Amino acid sequence: MKRITVLFVTFMLLNFADLFTTMTSFNYTIYVELNTVIAFLYDRSPFLMAFYKILGPSLPFIVLQNFDARTRIQKVIYLSTIVGLALATLVYGLIVVHNILLLGTI
Repeated sequence: MKRITVLFVTFMLLNFADLFTTMTSFNYTIYVELNTVIAFLYDRSPFLMAFYKILGPSLPFIVLQNFDARTRIQKVIYLSTIVGLALATLVYGLIVVHNILLLGTI
């Protein structure tokens, strides 16, 4: 399995964990969502928020799977995207831990 696939799967698992813990906390009104986009989408429809959280992160992965980095700028774009995905994965991990700690207070 490619490293990018492992990174993406990890990112998506954490994304699903964040989605689950966020929706659970909304049901118990434990905290207010700080991300204004997610809060806006949730106010419109929880399904819309879930769709956004699943589709949005999938798009870079789909692009990266078929990306042919031949030129220097293409390699920079590819590596930058991977670094960004790795940092986002780390942040999601911290967010999920934070959410789980908050859920432990109910």
